[in-house]
Amino acid sequence: MTFTNKSITYKEQTFRIVLFILFTVAIASMGIYANDTTIVISNLIVVIFLGFFFFYQLLYDVKSYHINLVWVSYALFFIFSIASIFWTIEPQNTLFTLKRIFMILVIGLVIYNILKIYQMYDALYIGMMIGGFYNFYLALTSLGEYHAGERFSGAFELPTALGTYMMLAIMAAVLFLQKRRVFWLRWVSYLFIATSFFVIVLSISRASMVLSFVVILLFFYQSIKDKKVRRDIYILLFLIAVGLIYFVDFKDIVEYYNKIVDRVLGLIGATGSGYRDDSTTERMRLAKLAFEVYASHPFLGTGLDSLRGHLIADLHSHNTFLELLGGVGPLGMILYFLLYYYLIKKIIAMPHSWLRTYLLLFTILLLIRNLTGITYNNKLYIFYAFLFSALAEDSTKKIVVKQ
Repeated sequence: MTFTNKSITYKEQTFRIVLFILFTVAIASMGIYANDTTIVISNLIVVIFLGFFFFYQLLYDVKSYHINLVWVSYALFFIFSIASIFWTIEPQNTLFTLKRIFMILVIGLVIYNILKIYQMYDALYIGMMIGGFYNFYLALTSLGEYHAGERFSGAFELPTALGTYMMLAIMAAVLFLQKRRVFWLRWVSYLFIATSFFVIVLSISRASMVLSFVVILLFFYQSIKDKKVRRDIYILLFLIAVGLIYFVDFKDIVEYYNKIVDRVLGLIGATGSGYRDDSTTERMRLAKLAFEVYASHPFLGTGLDSLRGHLIADLHSHNTFLELLGGVGPLGMILYFLLYYYLIKKIIAMPHSWLRTYLLLFTILLLIRNLTGITYNNKLYIFYAFLFSALAEDSTKKIVVKQ
């Protein structure tokens, strides 16, 4: 985290520090004020952050802005989705989601430019970790109020949303550690990864547990190749074991283990005729209904975010592919997933490195997450796409300059 730059004035350095802090706080607020009653606070913080960014740009007459095909793909998806207003069966849902996507586009463009112009990647990583630590704090203070095996939702409305956030936060911590860090920052990051996975287990979010575990395994594999880091990891594993033995009730561990196994076996059963838990059965029913909607409107769908009009109790299909097919048809779905195509193309063009490996893995995991959730209007998923594209571009640019 370097703020000093001899080519700019002390005043401008001060403004950049304030921008860094506001960026960090804005990202952290998305994990702290994340439910229906508190999200207005997060929105207010984001507005202040956006206002300061544009004020800074005007004050120092910064006229160069960056844009890439990842952002353009999402913008084209938004423009096409606007047209669905004319045929949507749920105009209120469609308009609300369009407003949400527009704000994601604006905020995402600002974040992308902050990363490209000012290289403030650490602000995003630290913000995600602050939000993650806050949810770990909530978990510690709430353990006595939860029955063993009950799903924990933290600052979020739903346990699945918490699991998703913590999974993304683990990715941020791993990216943060791709640069050499001082001792205490390394250990804060290690502890964060461990505590975040603990929170994901409490949420009993199947997809987040499996995908986060893959990320941690790869990070462990990378770490054991470095003697200094390997020593730190072994110490961390020892501390985790001691913590589980002395501070966690074994009966609670068994209860959570049984609950997790039940949900995982239910998910596996969805591929055949085996056991299915209630959640899996419900999701399969909703997916079937979503496909029936698409089959009856195969070209244009029934309007963005209109499937709720066909599904019971204002639920969605838990599958981005089906949600978009039924909402905006094949063309709308293709426009959205072009975002991932251009993102993967940028990552593949990177020089071989651990960063390239992680970005490719993270992008694939986010693509897999589309099978079990709705991502097209999830701000953090889209912001991460812009983050990954900026990292890929900067890495490729450095190689070109060296040549």
